[in-house]
Amino acid sequence: MGPSGSGKSTLMHILGCLDKPTSGKYFLMDEEVSSFDQGMLASVRNRRIGFVFQAFHLLPRETAIENVELPLLYAGDREHRRKALTALERLGMIGRKDHLPSQLSGGQKQRVAIARALVMNPDILLADEPTGALDTATGEEILEIVESLNKDGMTIIMVTHELDVASRAQRLISMRDGKIEKDSILKKAAASELGRGESR
Repeated sequence: MGPSGSGKSTLMHILGCLDKPTSGKYFLMDEEVSSFDQGMLASVRNRRIGFVFQAFHLLPRETAIENVELPLLYAGDREHRRKALTALERLGMIGRKDHLPSQLSGGQKQRVAIARALVMNPDILLADEPTGALDTATGEEILEIVESLNKDGMTIIMVTHELDVASRAQRLISMRDGKIEKDSILKKAAASELGRGESR
C-alpha cells in the first residue's frame, strides 16, 4: 500500500522482471535476475510469475480459452489446450471458454485473467488492484480465490488502495517516496494449511 507516486508500481515491475533496478541486485529463487538480459527475463516471467491486473488485459478478439493459452503457446507447450481447460475449470469458467471478453462480466473477465496467470503454475502471483474495477460482491469472490491460492502455497503480492482488502493479508508493506515506510506482519498462516509446507 501507499499513496500515488510512492513507488508501488515500480516495485511491482521490478519484482515481475518487467523493469531492471538502476542499482542494487534482485534475487528471485536464488537467481540474480537483475543481471539477466531481456530474453532471460522474459523466460523467468513466463515460468515463475503470474500477473493479474485491474484492467484484466485480455485480448478482445480472442476467446477465454485462447487468452488463457497464450503463455503456454509462447512456451511451446504442446498440451496448451488441455492445460488451459484445466485452468478455466479451476476458476469455474469452463462454461464460458468460447466467449469473447466483451461477452463476459467484470468478475468473469478477472477469473479468466487469473486462469491465464496460473496456467504456467507460477511460484508468484503479482496482483495489481485485482478488485479495483469490480463491485463489492464480485471483488469478494476474487479475494476468496486469491486467499485459496495462498493457502495452497502460492506467494501472492498484491497492490491495493483498499484497507479492507489489505487487512486480509498476512503481511502489509507500506511505501512512501520510493521507500518502504513500514513492514507489518498481520497474521501468519499455519504451516499445515499450506500445500507446499511453509508460509511464504
